[in-house]
Amino acid sequence: MPRLSRRGVLGLLVGSASVSSLGAAEPVLQDRRTGTLIEVENQASGERWWPTRSQHRAADDRQRQIQGYASATSVAPGESIDFHVTVNPAGRYRISIHRLGWYRETANSVYWHIRSRPAAGGQPDRVVACYRTTPDPGQDSAGPTVRWRDIKAAEQKLIGVQFNGIVDSPQPLVVQAADHWFWKGTGVADGDRIPGVVDGEADGVDPHRPHPVAVSSTVLSASPYQTRDGRQKVQNTHLYETPQGGLVFGAGTLGWTMALNRSGHRDQRIERATTNMLDRIIARSEGA
Repeated sequence: MPRLSRRGVLGLLVGSASVSSLGAAEPVLQDRRTGTLIEVENQASGERWWPTRSQHRAADDRQRQIQGYASATSVAPGESIDFHVTVNPAGRYRISIHRLGWYRETANSVYWHIRSRPAAGGQPDRVVACYRTTPDPGQDSAGPTVRWRDIKAAEQKLIGVQFNGIVDSPQPLVVQAADHWFWKGTGVADGDRIPGVVDGEADGVDPHRPHPVAVSSTVLSASPYQTRDGRQKVQNTHLYETPQGGLVFGAGTLGWTMALNRSGHRDQRIERATTNMLDRIIARSEGA
Protein backbone atom coordinates (compact mmCIF):
# COMPACT_ATOMS: atom_id res chain seq x y z
CA MET A 1 0.00 0.00 0.00
CA PRO A 2 1.77 3.18 -1.16
CA ARG A 3 1.95 6.07 1.30
CA LEU A 4 2.94 9.59 0.40
CA SER A 5 3.74 12.36 2.84
CA ARG A 6 3.73 16.04 1.97
CA ARG A 7 5.92 18.22 4.20
CA GLY A 8 6.29 21.99 4.08
CA VAL A 9 4.53 22.54 0.77
CA LEU A 10 1.00 22.99 -0.44
CA GLY A 11 -1.62 20.41 0.47
CA LEU A 12 -2.22 17.61 -2.01
CA LEU A 13 -5.47 17.56 -3.94
CA VAL A 14 -6.25 13.87 -4.21
CA GLY A 15 -8.62 14.36 -7.11
CA SER A 16 -5.58 15.07 -9.26
CA ALA A 17 -4.05 11.64 -8.78
CA SER A 18 -4.26 9.03 -11.50
CA VAL A 19 -3.13 5.43 -11.54
CA SER A 20 -1.79 3.70 -14.63
CA SER A 21 -0.57 0.17 -15.04
CA LEU A 22 2.91 -0.82 -16.19
CA GLY A 23 5.71 0.72 -14.16
CA ALA A 24 7.03 0.51 -10.64
CA ALA A 25 5.07 1.97 -7.75
CA GLU A 26 6.95 5.11 -6.83
CA PRO A 27 6.16 8.22 -4.82
CA VAL A 28 6.74 11.24 -7.02
CA LEU A 29 6.79 13.95 -4.36
CA GLN A 30 10.22 14.87 -3.11
CA ASP A 31 11.49 16.30 0.17
CA ARG A 32 11.35 20.00 0.92
CA ARG A 33 13.99 22.13 -0.74
CA THR A 34 15.03 25.70 -0.16
CA GLY A 35 12.96 28.56 -1.49
CA THR A 36 9.43 29.90 -1.15
CA LEU A 37 6.45 27.54 -0.99
CA ILE A 38 5.69 28.23 -4.64
CA GLU A 39 9.31 27.56 -5.65
CA VAL A 40 9.33 24.32 -3.68
CA GLU A 41 6.03 23.27 -5.25
CA ASN A 42 7.32 24.02 -8.73
CA GLN A 43 10.37 21.81 -8.12
CA ALA A 44 8.23 18.80 -7.17
CA SER A 45 8.56 15.92 -9.62
CA GLY A 46 5.54 14.56 -11.42
CA GLU A 47 3.96 14.03 -14.81
CA ARG A 48 3.63 17.18 -16.94
CA TRP A 49 0.10 16.14 -17.85
CA TRP A 50 -2.22 13.17 -17.92
CA PRO A 51 -0.68 10.03 -19.49
CA THR A 52 -1.80 9.51 -23.07
CA ARG A 53 -2.94 6.19 -24.50
CA SER A 54 0.32 5.90 -26.41
CA GLN A 55 2.33 6.26 -23.18
CA HIS A 56 0.51 3.90 -20.86
CA ARG A 57 -2.05 1.12 -20.91
CA ALA A 58 -5.01 2.93 -19.43
CA ALA A 59 -7.03 1.30 -16.65
CA ASP A 60 -10.18 -0.32 -18.04
CA ASP A 61 -12.84 -0.21 -15.37
CA ARG A 62 -15.19 -2.45 -17.32
CA GLN A 63 -12.66 -5.26 -17.10
CA ARG A 64 -11.66 -4.26 -13.54
CA GLN A 65 -8.01 -4.24 -14.59
CA ILE A 66 -6.99 -1.76 -11.93
CA GLN A 67 -8.98 -0.34 -9.04
CA GLY A 68 -8.03 2.05 -6.29
CA TYR A 69 -9.03 4.66 -3.80
CA ALA A 70 -7.35 7.14 -1.48
CA SER A 71 -7.68 7.30 2.29
CA ALA A 72 -8.63 11.00 2.23
CA THR A 73 -9.94 13.56 -0.23
CA SER A 74 -7.22 16.04 0.72
CA VAL A 75 -4.27 16.36 3.08
CA ALA A 76 -2.57 19.31 4.74
CA PRO A 77 1.19 19.90 4.88
CA GLY A 78 2.94 17.25 6.98
CA GLU A 79 0.08 14.73 6.77
CA SER A 80 0.16 11.37 4.97
CA ILE A 81 -2.24 9.75 2.55
CA ASP A 82 -2.68 6.08 1.66
CA PHE A 83 -3.49 4.74 -1.80
CA HIS A 84 -5.19 1.32 -1.87
CA VAL A 85 -4.71 -0.32 -5.27
CA THR A 86 -5.77 -3.68 -6.71
CA VAL A 87 -4.46 -4.91 -10.07
CA ASN A 88 -6.07 -7.85 -11.90
CA PRO A 89 -4.23 -9.69 -13.37
CA ALA A 90 -1.37 -9.01 -10.97
CA GLY A 91 1.28 -6.64 -12.30
CA ARG A 92 3.26 -3.51 -11.64
CA TYR A 93 1.66 -0.10 -11.59
CA ARG A 94 2.67 3.51 -11.15
CA ILE A 95 1.02 6.33 -9.25
CA SER A 96 1.44 9.78 -10.78
CA ILE A 97 0.50 12.93 -8.89
CA HIS A 98 -0.71 15.75 -11.10
CA ARG A 99 -0.43 19.21 -9.55
CA LEU A 100 -3.63 21.18 -9.84
CA GLY A 101 -4.93 24.51 -8.59
CA TRP A 102 -8.50 25.73 -8.58
CA TYR A 103 -8.27 27.51 -11.90
CA ARG A 104 -11.62 26.46 -13.27
CA GLU A 105 -13.66 28.83 -11.14
CA THR A 106 -13.93 31.64 -13.68
CA ALA A 107 -17.21 32.98 -12.27
CA ASN A 108 -19.05 33.14 -8.95
CA SER A 109 -15.82 33.31 -6.92
CA VAL A 110 -15.52 34.41 -3.27
CA TYR A 111 -19.28 34.10 -2.82
CA TRP A 112 -19.77 32.60 0.64
CA HIS A 113 -18.26 33.78 3.93
CA ILE A 114 -17.16 30.58 5.70
CA ARG A 115 -15.79 29.66 9.12
CA SER A 116 -13.06 27.14 9.89
CA ARG A 117 -12.91 25.21 13.13
CA PRO A 118 -10.87 22.38 14.64
CA ALA A 119 -11.48 18.75 13.78
CA ALA A 120 -12.74 16.31 16.43
CA GLY A 121 -9.13 15.28 17.02
CA GLY A 122 -8.08 18.85 17.74
CA GLN A 123 -6.28 19.67 14.47
CA PRO A 124 -6.89 23.38 13.79
CA ASP A 125 -8.80 24.70 10.78
CA ARG A 126 -9.85 21.28 9.46
CA VAL A 127 -13.65 21.73 9.34
CA VAL A 128 -15.39 24.28 7.14
CA ALA A 129 -18.76 25.58 8.29
CA CYS A 130 -21.18 27.54 6.11
CA TYR A 131 -24.80 27.66 7.25
CA ARG A 132 -25.81 30.10 4.49
CA THR A 133 -28.51 31.59 6.67
CA THR A 134 -29.21 33.58 9.78
CA PRO A 135 -29.39 32.94 12.61
CA ASP A 136 -26.07 31.11 12.37
CA PRO A 137 -25.77 28.72 15.34
CA GLY A 138 -21.97 29.01 15.36
CA GLN A 139 -21.68 32.74 14.70
CA ASP A 140 -18.54 34.38 16.09
CA SER A 141 -16.98 37.83 15.96
CA ALA A 142 -16.41 37.47 12.18
CA GLY A 143 -20.15 37.39 11.60
CA PRO A 144 -22.59 34.83 10.14
CA THR A 145 -21.67 32.44 7.33
CA VAL A 146 -23.75 34.08 4.61
CA ARG A 147 -22.81 35.76 1.33
CA TRP A 148 -19.96 38.25 1.56
CA ARG A 149 -22.19 40.92 0.05
CA ASP A 150 -24.67 40.38 2.93
CA ILE A 151 -22.05 41.43 5.48
CA LYS A 152 -21.07 44.52 3.46
CA ALA A 153 -17.97 42.96 1.94
CA ALA A 154 -19.10 42.20 -1.60
CA GLU A 155 -16.69 40.10 -3.65
CA GLN A 156 -16.65 42.79 -6.36
CA LYS A 157 -14.35 44.90 -4.18
CA LEU A 158 -11.71 42.18 -4.53
CA ILE A 159 -12.37 40.71 -8.00
CA GLY A 160 -13.86 43.67 -9.85
CA VAL A 161 -17.05 41.77 -10.73
CA GLN A 162 -19.45 39.53 -8.84
CA PHE A 163 -21.93 36.75 -9.50
CA ASN A 164 -25.19 37.98 -11.01
CA GLY A 165 -26.91 34.90 -12.39
CA ILE A 166 -27.13 31.36 -13.75
CA VAL A 167 -27.18 31.51 -17.55
CA ASP A 168 -30.36 30.02 -19.03
CA SER A 169 -28.68 29.02 -22.32
CA PRO A 170 -25.21 29.74 -23.77
CA GLN A 171 -24.86 33.28 -25.13
CA PRO A 172 -22.14 35.13 -27.07
CA LEU A 173 -19.54 37.16 -25.23
CA VAL A 174 -19.81 40.72 -26.59
CA VAL A 175 -16.40 42.40 -26.83
CA GLN A 176 -15.74 45.79 -25.26
CA ALA A 177 -12.53 47.87 -25.06
CA ALA A 178 -11.14 46.06 -28.11
CA ASP A 179 -8.16 48.43 -28.23
CA HIS A 180 -6.94 47.24 -24.81
CA TRP A 181 -3.73 45.15 -24.72
CA PHE A 182 -5.81 42.23 -23.45
CA TRP A 183 -7.43 41.80 -26.89
CA LYS A 184 -4.23 42.45 -28.90
CA GLY A 185 -3.79 40.05 -31.82
CA THR A 186 -7.31 38.64 -31.54
CA GLY A 187 -8.68 40.70 -34.42
CA VAL A 188 -11.79 41.67 -32.48
CA ALA A 189 -13.63 44.99 -32.56
CA ASP A 190 -16.07 46.47 -30.08
CA GLY A 191 -19.42 44.72 -30.38
CA ASP A 192 -18.00 41.49 -31.85
CA ARG A 193 -19.81 38.41 -30.53
CA ILE A 194 -17.84 35.31 -29.57
CA PRO A 195 -20.39 32.46 -29.59
CA GLY A 196 -21.27 30.43 -26.53
CA VAL A 197 -18.70 31.84 -24.11
CA VAL A 198 -21.28 33.16 -21.61
CA ASP A 199 -22.40 29.88 -20.08
CA GLY A 200 -23.05 28.22 -16.75
CA GLU A 201 -22.74 31.07 -14.25
CA ALA A 202 -21.93 34.69 -14.96
CA ASP A 203 -20.53 37.74 -13.19
CA GLY A 204 -21.09 41.40 -13.81
CA VAL A 205 -20.21 44.86 -12.52
CA ASP A 206 -22.73 46.09 -9.93
CA PRO A 207 -22.67 49.92 -9.75
CA HIS A 208 -24.33 49.79 -6.32
CA ARG A 209 -21.61 47.69 -4.67
CA PRO A 210 -18.07 48.66 -3.58
CA HIS A 211 -15.40 48.26 -6.24
CA PRO A 212 -11.58 48.21 -6.24
CA VAL A 213 -10.11 51.64 -5.52
CA ALA A 214 -6.91 53.32 -6.71
CA VAL A 215 -6.60 50.90 -9.62
CA SER A 216 -6.82 51.02 -13.41
CA SER A 217 -9.98 49.08 -14.32
CA THR A 218 -11.23 47.92 -17.71
CA VAL A 219 -14.50 46.22 -18.61
CA LEU A 220 -13.63 43.86 -21.47
CA SER A 221 -17.08 42.58 -22.35
CA ALA A 222 -20.73 43.53 -21.93
CA SER A 223 -22.88 40.54 -22.82
CA PRO A 224 -26.66 40.49 -22.35
CA TYR A 225 -28.12 37.18 -21.16
CA GLN A 226 -31.21 35.78 -19.50
CA THR A 227 -30.99 34.02 -16.16
CA ARG A 228 -32.59 30.67 -15.47
CA ASP A 229 -35.40 32.45 -13.60
CA GLY A 230 -36.10 34.82 -16.50
CA ARG A 231 -34.24 37.97 -15.43
CA GLN A 232 -32.25 40.04 -17.92
CA LYS A 233 -28.62 40.54 -16.89
CA VAL A 234 -25.30 41.66 -18.39
CA GLN A 235 -22.12 39.63 -18.09
CA ASN A 236 -18.81 41.47 -17.75
CA THR A 237 -15.25 40.26 -18.19
CA HIS A 238 -13.11 42.58 -16.10
CA LEU A 239 -9.45 43.35 -15.47
CA TYR A 240 -7.72 45.79 -13.16
CA GLU A 241 -4.11 46.71 -12.49
CA THR A 242 -2.77 48.02 -9.18
CA PRO A 243 -0.14 50.77 -8.81
CA GLN A 244 2.28 48.09 -7.59
CA GLY A 245 1.90 46.19 -10.88
CA GLY A 246 -0.54 43.54 -9.72
CA LEU A 247 -3.15 42.27 -12.17
CA VAL A 248 -6.56 40.86 -11.21
CA PHE A 249 -8.64 39.22 -13.93
CA GLY A 250 -12.25 38.11 -13.72
CA ALA A 251 -13.44 36.10 -16.72
CA GLY A 252 -17.01 36.51 -15.54
CA THR A 253 -18.25 33.26 -17.05
CA LEU A 254 -17.75 29.56 -16.53
CA GLY A 255 -17.69 29.21 -20.31
CA TRP A 256 -14.28 30.92 -20.55
CA THR A 257 -12.27 27.81 -19.72
CA MET A 258 -14.30 25.69 -22.14
CA ALA A 259 -13.32 28.13 -24.90
CA LEU A 260 -9.67 27.35 -24.13
CA ASN A 261 -9.60 23.61 -24.73
CA ARG A 262 -12.96 21.84 -24.98
CA SER A 263 -13.92 20.32 -28.30
CA GLY A 264 -16.75 22.25 -29.91
CA HIS A 265 -16.15 25.29 -27.69
CA ARG A 266 -12.53 26.21 -28.35
CA ASP A 267 -12.03 29.73 -29.70
CA GLN A 268 -8.69 31.17 -30.82
CA ARG A 269 -9.66 34.69 -29.75
CA ILE A 270 -10.21 33.60 -26.16
CA GLU A 271 -6.98 31.59 -26.29
CA ARG A 272 -5.01 34.61 -27.53
CA ALA A 273 -6.54 36.99 -24.99
CA THR A 274 -5.72 34.58 -22.16
CA THR A 275 -2.17 34.24 -23.50
CA ASN A 276 -1.81 38.03 -23.54
CA MET A 277 -2.81 38.19 -19.89
CA LEU A 278 -0.52 35.36 -18.77
CA ASP A 279 2.41 36.74 -20.77
CA ARG A 280 1.97 40.09 -19.07
CA ILE A 281 1.89 38.49 -15.62
CA ILE A 282 4.99 36.42 -16.36
CA ALA A 283 6.89 39.41 -17.78
CA ARG A 284 6.16 41.44 -14.67
CA SER A 285 7.15 38.56 -12.43
CA GLU A 286 10.46 38.07 -14.21
CA GLY A 287 11.16 41.80 -14.10
CA ALA A 288 10.48 42.00 -10.37
